[in-house]
Amino acid sequence: MPDAFTPSWLRGEPRATALLPLAFRDPEQRRRAVEAAALRPIDPAVHAAIVAQEARRPQSPSRTAALARLAEPGAVAVVTGQQVGLCLGPLYTLHKAAAAVATARALEAETGHPAVAVFWLQTEDADFEEVRTVALPDPVTGAVRRIRITDDLGSQGARVSLSHRFLGAGMNTVLDELANALGGLPHADATLELLRRRYRPQATFGDAFAGVMAELFADEGLLLVDPRDPALAALSVPIHAHAIARAGDIAAALAGRAAALEAAGFKVQVPIREGAALSCFHPGGPDGPRYRLIPDDGHWALAGAEGHVGAKDLQTALQTSPRAFSTTALLRPVLQDIWLPTAAYLGGPGELAYFAQLPPLYEIFERPMPLAVPRARFLIVEPSARRLSRQLAIAPLDAGAPRQDLLAELVARDGDAPVDPEAAIAPVREALAATLAALGKAAADDPGFDRVARKAEEAIEHQLARLAHRVHHVADRSDTVRVARLDRLKNLLWPEDTPQERVYGFPAFAARHGPQALVAALIAAVIPYHSDLVEVDLP
Repeated sequence: MPDAFTPSWLRGEPRATALLPLAFRDPEQRRRAVEAAALRPIDPAVHAAIVAQEARRPQSPSRTAALARLAEPGAVAVVTGQQVGLCLGPLYTLHKAAAAVATARALEAETGHPAVAVFWLQTEDADFEEVRTVALPDPVTGAVRRIRITDDLGSQGARVSLSHRFLGAGMNTVLDELANALGGLPHADATLELLRRRYRPQATFGDAFAGVMAELFADEGLLLVDPRDPALAALSVPIHAHAIARAGDIAAALAGRAAALEAAGFKVQVPIREGAALSCFHPGGPDGPRYRLIPDDGHWALAGAEGHVGAKDLQTALQTSPRAFSTTALLRPVLQDIWLPTAAYLGGPGELAYFAQLPPLYEIFERPMPLAVPRARFLIVEPSARRLSRQLAIAPLDAGAPRQDLLAELVARDGDAPVDPEAAIAPVREALAATLAALGKAAADDPGFDRVARKAEEAIEHQLARLAHRVHHVADRSDTVRVARLDRLKNLLWPEDTPQERVYGFPAFAARHGPQALVAALIAAVIPYHSDLVEVDLP
């Protein structure tokens, strides 16, 4: 079974660092990455497109200043991104954004170059199933409660980019369910008002997501970039044209890289298709389904659809309908780093794993790779979880261990291994039988002794059974309380044995602590260039 790349890389294993240098931990290599990015100023046309996008979002003096700084000589970008999930998707969306803000500040302080945090809105993606759910801990049991937007895909189809997928009437039901689930929490009204302003039925996933993020990070200068914007799409034409024209060379280079990863014992994060382009085509127009382009006897087949597209037709579409093209997971970073002076990209374990596949692609596009930096990883510990942690004497970070292991540890540590009442009583029964037998011999001449002995034995046996029952009851009650506490602790911190940040979403935590206070706490908790899971105590 091949190993995951990122854990080995973060441990500094030579087989991993030989494929992707562990440069982000070295101040000198960070400085070099910033200097290299500073030599690639942002294209004025790209900058103008981002300015126009930001003008359509809630206004913020901090973002206006960040836009100006991005155009300064020597400015660099610190980029992260995420699919535009329902109500911001999992918590790590906020963790990424907070880390980008803090890392940009750290790089600027370290190098003197203006560094701007940028959040890439992954609106090209079409995985509706992955983004249609928001989860929160049940207020009573702490168990995972999932609220999903109901949509049978209808006329929009399953392959439509999220930039063009409308939330629809099902969004009202989601908001009503959230209101019911969050009712009574101190900041529920503010949280729901924020979501209702942006997550409207007539809004797209991308616009709703961007609107909430723009409000949450209004004071942080975080810029938001949507690649499906018409102005930016027009600027993507040369990149897609190059990716299509050199599809065979690119696929061969990536296949070689995949072989190197496999030879080192690692899983290949993004499978490589022989000869396939890294661009997707939307034959029905920008808001229609998108398909991978597969070479087929001088034409291009559409993976998952019937029919072909001729090479000339594809070139014509590139010039006349740029938004009829979108990037795959491997081409997206290249597009991003051609448009932006990216010094560092902050990603999760999966993203960092496919960064290990990218060096040949950057070489073909003649672009230097930015620093690959692990995003912040947080475990939010609220008072209820902290209280359970103390009661059980289990540290929050340790609560991610398997449930049975934790139960066994509790029993062994507390010195209250289960007692079998029947086994404990057995010697008493044996002694009673021996005593009665001895007394029977001594009273052999008494005809009524046996009757009295039987009654005594029955009475003693009755009392022993009562004692055994009480022991069972006390043990069961103790175990029930302990198990309930452990299950609630795990539900709050490691739901379904999964890191909290990958399951729960923004609404429940914002409703308890306040949207802006939550963001401020996360930014304050960021340790730049740190890859370990960090506890964040919220009052």
